[in-house]
Amino acid sequence: MIRPGQRFRNHLDDHLVHLHKNLYISPSDPMYYDKVIRYVDPNSPEAHYKLGQRYQASGNRKRAIFHYKQVLKTYPSPFYSAANRAIYELENSHTALMETAAAAEAGHARKPILPPFMKTLLIVLFIVNLMLLTLFFGDKAIGTTVSRLMKWGTGSSVTYETVDVPYIMYISPDTAKSDLESTLHKKALELSDDLPDQNIMIYGLAATSRGDIGKTVLLTNDEMMKSAFVIAEYHPATDSTVKIRFLNPQYSQHQPQSALGANFVRTALESYRSDHGYLPSSLEELFQSYPDNYISFIPLEAVSGSADISPIYDGTGGGFTILPQRC
Repeated sequence: MIRPGQRFRNHLDDHLVHLHKNLYISPSDPMYYDKVIRYVDPNSPEAHYKLGQRYQASGNRKRAIFHYKQVLKTYPSPFYSAANRAIYELENSHTALMETAAAAEAGHARKPILPPFMKTLLIVLFIVNLMLLTLFFGDKAIGTTVSRLMKWGTGSSVTYETVDVPYIMYISPDTAKSDLESTLHKKALELSDDLPDQNIMIYGLAATSRGDIGKTVLLTNDEMMKSAFVIAEYHPATDSTVKIRFLNPQYSQHQPQSALGANFVRTALESYRSDHGYLPSSLEELFQSYPDNYISFIPLEAVSGSADISPIYDGTGGGFTILPQRC
């Protein structure tokens, strides 16, 4: 999907739905159907049916029936029959429940004054009282008798103190979140193999040098924790899950910026190859006079803010490219 006014396609937009004006939302948003009704179509049969299902699952019968009835107002629709059937089931189940409650109340009214449970309870209390009388008036004192008959046990509560073992892991800002989550999960499991009784903490930092990407070392400077944009925590002795939290909002900015810059240059290179049958020997060949120009500038690299191009990676920022020689 290419938004109005955009020149190039953004791969992030493939997971969004255009609802209203500048409102783009993911279908996985818990409030997606609420927003569809509010901003797009207040009579949407699909949105009302999905909301009816949600309220029915949460036990809110009144709201569920309301949304199902809204679906019936948009006949014909793919959700008409399902909504009608859901209303029928909800109303019948409610009627059956009311009848059962009424029958139960009527049954309670006809019950005897003293139910069997109370009779059993009175018999047990009578036997207990006889035992107490025997203990009081027997040959031995009650304290001695109870001590001899019952050995009181002592419970225990055990707490294991753990030590946090912090690490830092350098991650490329261009890494997709799904790949990042998988990488942190795998690394936490690897580190816990050597420290099964410790609490593993991994602080993810944006790598400024390609040689640092994937490097994981012990945290020696607490100030570096402030630069972390994601934290992974794992304590296998008490929890079987790796908890991952994203902290720094700049991560979500770097990723689309880097991706857009890379796609901008890739598009120019692909256009050059389509016209000439081969890639340029250098990027300078893309900067020609009109109409032979393909790009007019090199986008800034998101982390370093540099637009310098080098044929080799030197870790100073910007971008680097290796173009094949012409045949």
